Amino acid sequence: MANYNHGHYLNGALEAILAQSLQPDRIIVVDDASTDNSLEVLGNLARRYKHIRIVQNQANTRCFAYCQTIAQYLERTELEYVYLSAADERVLPGFFEKSIGLLEKFPKAGMCVSWLAFIDEIGHRLAKDRLTNYHSHDLHVELRQPIFLSPAEVLKRLKRQPWFIGGMAPALLRRSALADAGGHPLPEMKLLADWYVVHFIALKYGMCYLPQTLVEFRLVADSMGRQVALHPEKVMQDFLSALRLLEDPKNRQVFPPPFIEANRRNFSYTAFRGSFIEWHFKFHEDLRRLAPPKTLVDKCLKRIMHGFMRVEQLLLKFYCFRNVPAAFYEKASPLMGSLPKNLAMSAQYQSRNNGR
Repeated sequence: MANYNHGHYLNGALEAILAQSLQPDRIIVVDDASTDNSLEVLGNLARRYKHIRIVQNQANTRCFAYCQTIAQYLERTELEYVYLSAADERVLPGFFEKSIGLLEKFPKAGMCVSWLAFIDEIGHRLAKDRLTNYHSHDLHVELRQPIFLSPAEVLKRLKRQPWFIGGMAPALLRRSALADAGGHPLPEMKLLADWYVVHFIALKYGMCYLPQTLVEFRLVADSMGRQVALHPEKVMQDFLSALRLLEDPKNRQVFPPPFIEANRRNFSYTAFRGSFIEWHFKFHEDLRRLAPPKTLVDKCLKRIMHGFMRVEQLLLKFYCFRNVPAAFYEKASPLMGSLPKNLAMSAQYQSRNNGR
């Protein structure tokens, strides 16, 4: 579990894990030099539960130390399953038992993904109309029974919905598959680190799909993901790092060219989507708060404005699909030294693991 200044969420996140019907063998919390009461909270919990281990960073590394800890853990442990979480996320009853049960039933699967619900900063569930910038598994309503999806089936669904898998929060990973993906060694990718790992696993090993809400994902205003998503240039840097890794020769059998090409277009659109929708959402929130509709005509006008936003969003998508940034077509050099330092570390780790 990663934590930075989320001491007020730690108790809830860890107690939710400790209340699971199937308990983890150990819990490792990496605190990234928090300045709040996080260490006090963690110390109290560690004294009560001996399988909690705290890794304390002396300086804020913004994910790097967390990724290093995961890489070291994968080399030392023989435990079969790994769950990577954050202090602002919360598992619901049955998450481990149901996920592992499905993975035991389908031993080829590299991970099990369940549904997640979005909550606000105080833990209240958010309605769908407040989640215009977030993707939902509800698009796959026909999947109402737990199922194994082969790599080919995963690829087929990704063509329909590029963000079908989601991120790391609802995914329980098989340790061997996570190690094959390089662990979680991609701190420079920020938003796309989770994305790369779960897509590598799903497209190489297949995945179990558990259509139950078993994780709550908290939307926090000051989260790193949210801050990066609102700045297209920063998002594009993450996407460029991801594309380089997708095109790496060692991944040729995992990520087919049509998948890479589709993601060039999707990344182009997503780079602008966050800031576009955030602006519109704030506009409509301010309008509702400061000048709420009083008559039926007012309500109709507001609906029309919202409809125009949807049209604008479709036009933005069409525009971005036609105008993929030239940088997204730059070929990655086969030389490891040409990659960013942390990506080179990732490739070296993956090469060692594949050579075992």
